[in-house]
Amino acid sequence: MQMDWMRHLEVGIPALLEDGIRVLIYAGGAIEWFGRKDVVAAPTVLFKVDGEEAWQMKSHGPLTFFKEQLHDACHMVPVDQPKASLQMLQSWM
Repeated sequence: MQMDWMRHLEVGIPALLEDGIRVLIYAGGAIEWFGRKDVVAAPTVLFKVDGEEAWQMKSHGPLTFFKEQLHDACHMVPVDQPKASLQMLQSWM
């Protein structure tokens, strides 16, 4: 994943969602697509790791959005918080 460092990929995501391809976004902003209002209105699910809140999840259709609440996690969440990021991926899959 070192080759994907800081590339802006948001422009292609709406087309993936419109084709029904499941997409996971974490620690990013809500993108513009036809289901955006439904994702914003979806209930928030809290995830804890070792008893501490780590993620807030919203999901609708093919889009799952995780907002991190992690401390000491920067742009490289899998490196900074490997246990929490693994739990996030496992719950999505």
